[in-house]
Amino acid sequence: MGFLKKAIKSGKDMAISSAVKVFAEKYISGFAVINTIEIDSSQKSFTAEVVLKGEKDPISLKVAKYEIISEGERHLLIPHNVSASRQWLDILAKEYLEEHAFEIPAPIARALKIMV
Repeated sequence: MGFLKKAIKSGKDMAISSAVKVFAEKYISGFAVINTIEIDSSQKSFTAEVVLKGEKDPISLKVAKYEIISEGERHLLIPHNVSASRQWLDILAKEYLEEHAFEIPAPIARALKIMV
């Protein structure tokens, strides 16, 4: 990949990461703060670092692969190969996140789909 193409992809990944962070914060603001979300659109993966309320140290969450499925007006994100930096959270993530479909806004779904 050429330097310019790589720089453009990196910029797009940063932009969609910011949009996803704003979207995700609405859902977890009651129990956590998102420090970072980094999306790698070419690998269709992402990592997030969050701090749970009442905790000092951040927790990292990794989705090694995601897929976006569109069903009419609905857009679903399905995470695969989920892992977390704490054992108890890793177990919960595998049980409640991995392979489960989560509805996401159309603009985010479109951005994640076209950024390959």
